Amino acid sequence: MSRRSTLSVVGEALFRNDGMTQTPSPATSSAPSTTPSLVSFSGPRGRSLLAFLGSMNLAITLLVAVALASIVGTVLQQNQPYGDYLMKFGPYWFEVFRALDLYDVYSAPWFLAIFTLLVVSTSACVIRNAPVMLREMFTYRSKVGEKEIRAMREHVEWPHLPMSVEAAAIEGRRVLVDEGFRFKETRVKEGYMFAASKGGLQRLGYIFTHVAIVVICIGGMLDSRIWLSYQEFFGKLKVETRSVPLSQVPEESKVAASNPGFRGNVNVPEGSKTSVLFLNVRDGYVVQNLPFDIEVKDFRIEHYINGMPKSYESDLVVYDPKNPNQPVTATIAVNKPLIHNGYAIYQASFGDGGSRLQFSSWQLMGASAGTSQPVAGAIFQDMPFTVGDEKYTLELNDFRMFN
Repeated sequence: MSRRSTLSVVGEALFRNDGMTQTPSPATSSAPSTTPSLVSFSGPRGRSLLAFLGSMNLAITLLVAVALASIVGTVLQQNQPYGDYLMKFGPYWFEVFRALDLYDVYSAPWFLAIFTLLVVSTSACVIRNAPVMLREMFTYRSKVGEKEIRAMREHVEWPHLPMSVEAAAIEGRRVLVDEGFRFKETRVKEGYMFAASKGGLQRLGYIFTHVAIVVICIGGMLDSRIWLSYQEFFGKLKVETRSVPLSQVPEESKVAASNPGFRGNVNVPEGSKTSVLFLNVRDGYVVQNLPFDIEVKDFRIEHYINGMPKSYESDLVVYDPKNPNQPVTATIAVNKPLIHNGYAIYQASFGDGGSRLQFSSWQLMGASAGTSQPVAGAIFQDMPFTVGDEKYTLELNDFRMFN
């Protein structure tokens, strides 16, 4: 029996002591200040656009939209043959879901548009706010006048201190040190000015979180076949819908090995090699070239007593032109892939690799009903035969010893 292996190649405070005013103030209560931008948007429309792109409401709306689309992409199995969807949902809902691009959500134009807008929105937040936050982490707002301090909601003022100015300054230093503040002390005419800050490193969380969102979105776009969509849009790639041998697939339906990201499958019989994968695209496929050859040396499978598969694994040899004299050998199994130069090779499933079969064909109608004749064929072959005046074709697609 011949067998084949299916491979799948993802806070601030201010303290002023002048004998009459002592004010600790958190960052949220500091005097209003304008936020400078690294990008110049002249005119009210430009400023309004920048404010809209960097608004929290837009970011939350986009995140909710991505979450809802991801739920659909998780519940509805993606990138399956269109015939499977048609049988599952029927003609009406099949057309509705296809019009909404729900069979390949993560590559749909509307999903990529949401992702792109989310990247722009998050980047606008970082560009506008990160320079100010980084500057405030290492600077002190010491140039604050008495009127500004009195305008703050959180401030305390004593007409007469129960101690001298020098004693109050010593006490102020002690309190700031005990509370973990960093401070800058300035001698003024009336006494001392303390500019203190605390928790400045917490602002890095804002920056890192937003940068992480941008990185995740860019990674998601690279993993969403955006390169294939780009090539297909400009006519450089054509989806093949015919069931033809690999040698008959035109070059316009093949993708170069330089494709930055993809997920595909290929069936490799024991003792055979492959240097391509097949990527399902809507109702067809494209051929993805690999920069190396994969050979399946051996395939092993164990069954339970009832015939169900227990485990299966493949012995692989990877021939890389970069190291022609050092082929890579490995055994892969379910959830135990081979990682080679950034490519992850998984054991996805298994099937027959072209076993030759011999069986008997019994006539059930016509004058020769009840008679039999021997038939010989192989998996993946089509066998035409005639019963009376009717012509039929027997398709041998798969063979399993245990059912």
